[in-house]
Amino acid sequence: MNELNRITDYVLPVFGSMIQVRQKYVRVIYGTRREWRKHPCKLCGVFLGVRQVTNGTTYGTRGRLAQYLSYQPTEKFTVALFSPGPGSNPIYIPLDAITI
Repeated sequence: MNELNRITDYVLPVFGSMIQVRQKYVRVIYGTRREWRKHPCKLCGVFLGVRQVTNGTTYGTRGRLAQYLSYQPTEKFTVALFSPGPGSNPIYIPLDAITI
């Protein structure tokens, strides 16, 4: 496990706390690779919790069905869940981009 992604290295806010963030994760898909990439942003909102996400590769059939049969994760890491407002979906945030 990458040392920077260990959850014990960070002081996390309590559920429902107001926080500020400097970066967010955006899902990037190119070919059969699926990755989470960091992008800069400045937002304020509510801390919702943490979860595990993965980067990886899809394998399977292509063509008329255009379905992938399996996903092979290559990296797993912890992210924070953050909501900028009551009507928006949660955003994935790097643990080191949170300001309480």
